[in-house]
This record gives sequence, C-alpha cells and structure tokens, in this order.
Amino acid sequence: MGTHPSALDIVGGAAVVGGNVTPGMDLIRLVRRGLPIGAVQAVLDSGCLTPAELERIVLPRKTLANRRKLGTLTPEQSDRLVRVARVLAAAEETFGSREKAGTWLRRPTTALAGERPLELLDTDEGAREVENLPAASPTESLGNRLSAGCSGNAGLAAVPRAFRGSHRRGCAPL
Repeated sequence: MGTHPSALDIVGGAAVVGGNVTPGMDLIRLVRRGLPIGAVQAVLDSGCLTPAELERIVLPRKTLANRRKLGTLTPEQSDRLVRVARVLAAAEETFGSREKAGTWLRRPTTALAGERPLELLDTDEGAREVENLPAASPTESLGNRLSAGCSGNAGLAAVPRAFRGSHRRGCAPL
C-alpha cells in the first residue's frame, strides 16, 4: 500500500498552492492569505468530496462562483477547506484506502450521536469530535495517532471491522 495523502496533498499540493508549503507556520500563513481557488477543484478532483458536500461543509455554490472570479478563497474559507482536508487525509490513513474512509465518513456512527462524521466538519468543534474518536487505547485518537506518524488503522471503536485498514508497522493491533 502506498503513502496516503496529507491535507496539503488533498488541496492540490505545491502545484496548486504555489510552492513547497510545510505544515505549521507555512500553512498558517497560506491560509491567512487565502488558498488559490484551484485548491477547491483539487479536493473535488480527488473524489474526497462531492460538489454537494463541498457546498454544505466548505462554501456555498454561489460564493464559490464569486471566489472563482477573484482567484482566491477568503482566510475563513481556506481554514474550512484545510480543516476538512486534514480530516479526510487522516481518515484515509486510518482506514488504509480512500474508499473505506469515504464510506465511514458518510455513515452515521453511534460515537457521534448518530451523526455522519463528514457532516460535522462544517465547524471546528465538529471536526475535533471526529478527530478525537477513541482509538485502540484510551489515550489515542484519530488525530493524535496520525500526527504521531503511525500508519495503518487506529482501531476506532466506532468503526465497523469491515472498514478498518490492515495492521501495519508499529500500530497497536485491534
């Protein structure tokens, strides 16, 4: 299995954002300036979000049409897009494939009071809830497990076994 994308990869990487951007201060500066509009198209082209999902979670269609004329997103829109891309990348890494991640993100889960994880990404607090879903141990979560560099699945308790990725290097088994 190859490497999984980062949030920057999902928004188009260096080709779209205009150079090599590293997570942290580079990304913060880029978000504050506003991502190029091509970042939205990169997310759509990746298949991670449908146009309808993008409209509900990141920005309305009419607003997108206006931003296309200007060429960049606002800092707030950029922040929402990067937040969604971060969770999409983490889910893909956790589940081992884009397809499994997409299925899980679109399925209601009891750990989120019956909500679909994807539908909670319209707010920072909702994204945190998704990222903090319990993993294989009580001290781990989707977000901190992946930020520590562990690949494979995080053993999310709320995830049906059929959607979990296979056990790989250094990760705790299910």
